[in-house]
Amino acid sequence: MKKKIFDDLIESTNQAIEHSKGERNDLRETTLAKYKGFTARIEFSDDDKIFVGRVLDIDDIICFDGENLNKAIKQFHGMIDFHIEINSQRKAERQS
Repeated sequence: MKKKIFDDLIESTNQAIEHSKGERNDLRETTLAKYKGFTARIEFSDDDKIFVGRVLDIDDIICFDGENLNKAIKQFHGMIDFHIEINSQRKAERQS
């Protein structure tokens, strides 16, 4: 199950990264979302009819998307939970 979640998150991130490489002038609405001390900017693309987001003020690149704002926020939460889990595992491995 974790592999499926991981694969879905990676695919979503790749799609968001590809989208963010395009023109940005089609984005009109911007929302800031906060979760567990992280902040993300979520924007709606009229051309693609999808919400895309990126976590702000961290060294890693964390992107996500969703068909609607609620789905984008759920993706944001999932990406943050995954980010925290991976960093906790890496920290534990370094301490071993």
